[in-house]
Amino acid sequence: MVEREIDVILRLADRYAMTLKTDQRTERQKKAGAGKFSLPDKELGELGEKVVYEREVAYAKSIGVSPSRVDWTSKQAPQSPFDIKTIRKVGGKVRDHFLEVKSSRVNELGGNTFLSIYQLQTIEEYGEAGEFVFVRFDGIKAVSVDFLTVEQMKKKFSLAPIKFRLTPKTD
Repeated sequence: MVEREIDVILRLADRYAMTLKTDQRTERQKKAGAGKFSLPDKELGELGEKVVYEREVAYAKSIGVSPSRVDWTSKQAPQSPFDIKTIRKVGGKVRDHFLEVKSSRVNELGGNTFLSIYQLQTIEEYGEAGEFVFVRFDGIKAVSVDFLTVEQMKKKFSLAPIKFRLTPKTD
């Protein structure tokens, strides 16, 4: 079973010109000059979420709100369409705010960032109460943390569909 999963990962890496952490590019990728980005790094993703979670806890304290209002949702529910449920003070009132965190290394500049349609639709539905947070790392040190609305994110990045759900046709 594990061998099949590894084979699937290698085929996906080959198909989408990605490299593995060990830089095991296929001959086809090497000839094409592929491999400018790597597969998503789960540990880096969790580190980015931790950076944002800690910032949100500090923000809650700074406006006099209990840090218990900040929830690292994806830690308990990894399939959640957002990572952190936090708060924002808007017009003197405190309201819920939802963050989807995307982490990458300094030298990747978005090339290693993947976003599901579910995440995009969820943050769009939250409107002003939802944002993407892009955390860039140099080693294990966060060097930038940028909060972007859906509109800002779409102006800064192109969205390339690389995965589709297959459903049986009814005809």
